[in-house]
Amino acid sequence: MDRYPSMSSLLPCYLHKPKDQERVVIPQFKHRLDLCRAWNIPTGARILDIGCGQGESTLILADAVGAGGHVTGVDTAPADYGGPFTVGQAQEFILKSPYASRLSFERAQVIDVLQRVGDASPDKARVQPPAQTAYIITQETAVNDLPPSPRPEPIFDGAVFLHSLWYARSRDHVASLFSMLASARIPRIYVAEWMCEAKKVTQQPHYLAARAQMLLHSYKAVEDSSPRLDEQNVRAALPPDELFRVAAKYGWRIADQGEVSMPDGYMEGHWEAQFVSSAAFTTAMERETMTDEQAKELRTYAEMVRGASEAVRNSGKMVESMNVAWAVLDLDL
Repeated sequence: MDRYPSMSSLLPCYLHKPKDQERVVIPQFKHRLDLCRAWNIPTGARILDIGCGQGESTLILADAVGAGGHVTGVDTAPADYGGPFTVGQAQEFILKSPYASRLSFERAQVIDVLQRVGDASPDKARVQPPAQTAYIITQETAVNDLPPSPRPEPIFDGAVFLHSLWYARSRDHVASLFSMLASARIPRIYVAEWMCEAKKVTQQPHYLAARAQMLLHSYKAVEDSSPRLDEQNVRAALPPDELFRVAAKYGWRIADQGEVSMPDGYMEGHWEAQFVSSAAFTTAMERETMTDEQAKELRTYAEMVRGASEAVRNSGKMVESMNVAWAVLDLDL
């Protein structure tokens, strides 16, 4: 039995070079299809895909929700960002596919999308600023005297963070995302993120490269709006346990969770290690103002990545990507 029956329908809908299909695109699609299966996303669901990038996750989620569902992909990356095809080119290609009626793309901040959709649907929940309260309880006002609070229909049935939370600017930014989704009364979040640990020697270069990029981002004096085309975009890179602790502060509890390994040939670990081992990483360091100790630490990480990558190659193997933790988070209403 074919483990990925949707693959033949999805591949023609995603813009890619034919030479990259077997080596790059199919492993990426297999991983995302595995996650949708683990999450058990219901057909007919309305899903918000946060940090959708070029749209491969949005496309695969649209397949998961079926003809009666809808996926809104949201990302702040400019249309001309990305390669070999830009975000704008890739999304436009998907919007001309047979899945177009099931999905849409927004180039905006998450809060703007939530507020706009809520304003367009009066019976749906809206994001409320943290300081806003409907009633002031005084000593003369008993809680039982307050009018019953209506429970509006949520704007979306669920939100997805599929390898997007590592690219958030900071822990505070991650917290704001969980807070906004809770405020909008979205009942469920589907999360998938790197384990932030190497479970075997072949994953060590990926782990070290991710740590190096996270440190480089933390040492930047000025926040960049989006990564340069000549660098990777790992930023806060919070490990899964930390992500779940942050989420719990805003009422999110783990309803289900697990771990998946990458399909054969998945290239993310190789690319991250290759970048940190290259002159491009050194150039990225030199653009920043940092202390001598910080620069020494980053150079040490780069050397460790190069050494770990060489050890993997000398063993006759390839650099592998870390395992991924997935979870389904429910909102305690």
